[in-house]
Amino acid sequence: MVGAAYHDLIGIEFNAVLAGLFDHLVPQVLVGTRGRQANSWAQTGRHVMQIVFQFEVGERSGNQLYSRDHGQCGACTVLINGERVVSCLTLAVSCDRDRITTIEGLGTPGNLHPMQAAFLERDGFQCGFCTPGQICSAVAMLSEARRGMPSAVTANLCYRAVLESMANADALGGFEFIAESEVFEFEHWQLERRKIDEQDARDRATLLLPRHVALVIGGGSGIGKAAAIRFAREGAHVIVADLDAQAADAVAAEITKAHSGRALAVAVDVRSDDSLAALIRRTVMEFGGIDCLFYTPGRAPRFAGVTELRRDDLQQQLDVHYVGGVLAAGAAASVMRRQELGGAIIASVSKAALAPGRDAAAYGGSKAALLQAMRVAAVELGPDQIRVNAINADQIETPMFMRFVEDRAAMRGISASDQLDSYRKRNAMGVSLIPADAVADIAALLASDRFRYTTGDIITIDGGLPDAFPR
Repeated sequence: MVGAAYHDLIGIEFNAVLAGLFDHLVPQVLVGTRGRQANSWAQTGRHVMQIVFQFEVGERSGNQLYSRDHGQCGACTVLINGERVVSCLTLAVSCDRDRITTIEGLGTPGNLHPMQAAFLERDGFQCGFCTPGQICSAVAMLSEARRGMPSAVTANLCYRAVLESMANADALGGFEFIAESEVFEFEHWQLERRKIDEQDARDRATLLLPRHVALVIGGGSGIGKAAAIRFAREGAHVIVADLDAQAADAVAAEITKAHSGRALAVAVDVRSDDSLAALIRRTVMEFGGIDCLFYTPGRAPRFAGVTELRRDDLQQQLDVHYVGGVLAAGAAASVMRRQELGGAIIASVSKAALAPGRDAAAYGGSKAALLQAMRVAAVELGPDQIRVNAINADQIETPMFMRFVEDRAAMRGISASDQLDSYRKRNAMGVSLIPADAVADIAALLASDRFRYTTGDIITIDGGLPDAFPR
């Protein structure tokens, strides 16, 4: 059975180690290669998830993945719950708890499967490269036939072509095999990597977040919506997560119109451990990993003095701003650690984390707690090259802030426009409302390599509010 826990299955490539010579598999993780050498023979693009069988007793499993992720040769055919599949086109995470049989699982050297014995007797091995896949496919074919299913194994066109090539070469003076290392370089790297590498180079030269996976929690409106759209524009695949499922769907649909296949909406309640776990699982299953987490959900505060606050007032703010934020950051960081590619975690904490406001002990306290947790996370995750930063945004034109303005104005007995005017007068630049896109710009930069040496920091976007200056 593959995998006891989902987190053991996260990754772009799934390195399943064969235990003995049977089909009991122990999962290990090999993720996020994105152009980096993964091991001596397996490398892939960022968003290709494969089952890679490496037989650690020898050098590799008999089931080959040579010109993989095309499904053309069938050499990587394995059996999943008795059904034949081309493993280079099979998502690793889709096989959780499935029984996977490779060529080693069919028999042992002293006790061959009848199909293996037949291939040996009939000299059906040919060059041997695709033989394991052919044997697995043939075993499944007979099983399908016994169940009355139409079934067949296609003719080996490559073998016929090889024989013709050998005959032609012999007619011209003799046929001679080239070294295996040269075959590998000729057939794989030069032909299969060129287009991917060229496109990757173009993307990295023009986009901030090419081939990144960005998870935006609170992405249904306001700052989160602006950030999700900006991340996609900069080349990222985006998970738009929000308590309001309809709002998340709308944002994902807007992104998809401009960037097909690059956005997915997921409903999440950050107050629920199960909901957060499901969100992380869905993100990895859909896009193969997490490179960036932007945490920006908000709960409107209940303005009350410290003598009037109830435990429930405090807990409601803490659950969304602090507890949810810390747990989401921890879950995302666990994925990033397994990927070994670094990453970025960004939290929107607002000026309330730095500047005390009357009747805002519950709201401001929860934001300050989140900021401190982000600083601690920056210290802990720095060795993994995972950067953790915060954004201190104030007077951002969002639905939540406008409700905040109306509530404050009602408490003071003035109009909303007068309240906004008071905000304008208190900051150094005389700014009234700041567009959410300005925060999205900073979030995209913090998520990118432009800020690859910045962690544990807080960037302010408020027009210059002296009370909220970090230093």
